[in-house]
Amino acid sequence: MAKTFSDCLERILSNKQNIDTEFVVHIKNQDELLSFAKCLEKYDFCPEINLSDERLFDFVYNLAKEDNYDTCFRLKNYSDFKFVAYNPSIEHWRLYCSNIIEFQNGEFVFHEGLYTQKTAEIEAKKIINCIADGDYLEKIYGDKTTNQIIECLLKNNQNQNT
Repeated sequence: MAKTFSDCLERILSNKQNIDTEFVVHIKNQDELLSFAKCLEKYDFCPEINLSDERLFDFVYNLAKEDNYDTCFRLKNYSDFKFVAYNPSIEHWRLYCSNIIEFQNGEFVFHEGLYTQKTAEIEAKKIINCIADGDYLEKIYGDKTTNQIIECLLKNNQNQNT
């Protein structure tokens, strides 16, 4: 029987070894987002910063919708509080957290910075938007064009294979 996104995320959130940890979940489509939001509500997560008093489901759904449901959320899974924070860029979160996971072939795997041409193009656009918003990624990519950022992301693939 195939494992679902919800089953795998619930297994992570309910595992006592994952209490008092932080990790980032890379959401890649609307189905994953819907499962993600439902799991967060089940485990009593709340937005770390919520300026509009939206309920959690609406908070994550509306943010992800802006990014065509390809986005990232950091989870603070502490015993005394459970927060979720948003930024669409994988590389933004890589600055703050080494545990970035995504759902592939029925299980969560670590995102090791390996990009296809298509995923590098998507991430490069997110990086450009982060730079425009004053994100710290400007220190790394601020003088680069979108194509140069794509090349940087793809170069990491070569570095990992050597």
